[in-house]
Amino acid sequence: MVIAVLVVAGVAIAGVASRAASHATHTVKGTFELHDSSPYSDNYWTSGGSCEGSGGYSDIQEGATVNVLNQDGTVIATGALGSGTAVTRSECDFPINVDNVPDATFYKIEVTHRGQLTFSKSEMESNDWTVHPTLGS
Repeated sequence: MVIAVLVVAGVAIAGVASRAASHATHTVKGTFELHDSSPYSDNYWTSGGSCEGSGGYSDIQEGATVNVLNQDGTVIATGALGSGTAVTRSECDFPINVDNVPDATFYKIEVTHRGQLTFSKSEMESNDWTVHPTLGS
């Protein structure tokens, strides 16, 4: 009786391990570029300094939500923008890092409510799971 229980437990553990191996996760990383060269902007940043959006871009700042959705439009992972760094007087870059992104056929990347960029799984793999969305001009 004891031997049968050990065999069943071993099969159950092996089954869990094989399911875990088939559900790989990924880290989506990259840079979100905010460009604001409007003459009415108060976003004239100092190169190398910290920065964030203001006015119409006030939602673009450290901690802003980054969602990864699958082909069905379901949110499958959530992250946040990191601290912004001024590249020029009118460009502010924010690091993107979203952990534990499960496999999907297609991925939609969305920063706050700013629309979605769609990538196939093969595009994400060939780009080493890196994205570079931009906003503004």
